[in-house]
Amino acid sequence: MNAHIKPTINLLQGDCLELLKTIPDNSIDLILTDPPYYQVLKKEAWDNQWETLEEFLDWIEIVGIELKRVLKTNGAMLMFAHSRWAAYVQIRMDKHFYYLNHLVWRKTNSLPASRPRAYNFFALNTERCLFYRHPEAVSINEELKKQRDTYPRLRKYFADLKKAIGKDNKDIAIAIGTTGATHAFQLKGMQWYLPTRETYEKLLSLGRSPAFEPRAYEDLKREFDKETKREIRRLKLPPNRHFEFQPGFMEVIDCGVNSTNRKHPAQKPLPLLQGLIRSACPPGGLTLDPFAGSASTGVAAIKEGRRFIGFEKDDHYFKVAQTRLELAAAAQKG
Repeated sequence: MNAHIKPTINLLQGDCLELLKTIPDNSIDLILTDPPYYQVLKKEAWDNQWETLEEFLDWIEIVGIELKRVLKTNGAMLMFAHSRWAAYVQIRMDKHFYYLNHLVWRKTNSLPASRPRAYNFFALNTERCLFYRHPEAVSINEELKKQRDTYPRLRKYFADLKKAIGKDNKDIAIAIGTTGATHAFQLKGMQWYLPTRETYEKLLSLGRSPAFEPRAYEDLKREFDKETKREIRRLKLPPNRHFEFQPGFMEVIDCGVNSTNRKHPAQKPLPLLQGLIRSACPPGGLTLDPFAGSASTGVAAIKEGRRFIGFEKDDHYFKVAQTRLELAAAAQKG
């Protein structure tokens, strides 16, 4: 096994299932990978090593089981798949991960529509990417809602506000057009949370006893955040799964393919990979690609300030990946 290791960039050469055994449990923030498609790239031996689709799916499921082991419980996985086989891959991955999205990458500069006419099917101009979280992920918000008698000062404040308004929960909900304040009026029990700013402002607009002195929403939010952090420490909860919305990154993502200077036949464009990394990997987090190819995922991770581990079996592509990672790391240093 050949290794090319730097403090934040690890590129290892070898079989992905063997190398995954060297990765500790619960250690990866984001798995962003593009496995073999299965008999799509006819000239590439690595895409034609299974005689049947069932053999390929059995193999990808074994890989998925190992990926689940190394993924943090608050981590995420983005797995590319060819449009023809994505549904089959999803069935296997759904057994081991919690499904979130089936993303469609629409290639804005794809092959001319005339090319597939000879094959009698609609032109292919998309690839798919399956978005998952760990099945044992813990939602901090949901866990906190299960706790009894949290936020005692805030509970009392909202109970006093309700009393000053002089209406019951039903009448308040009708007056403000939402039930969003109902849980805030609970002095005891579970499911307490701070109303939104909009709901709070509607509550204050209802009129109230002059003796009640309202607090600014920013003040309430500061107290809520402080108490939340205290509860997280007490309960020893992991942080929430990172997700940050990126403009243009919806379920259908428009992005051109690499039309020139391609180092790998399945190479993904850096803008696409960078956007996915910003969305699903926390700053400084660790990204894994067990099918690194020419290391586009690694280059994107470096550009976005994330750490990277990649595996590549092929001698040629491993050397290409080494060079690209070195150049990307040098460019970031300026």
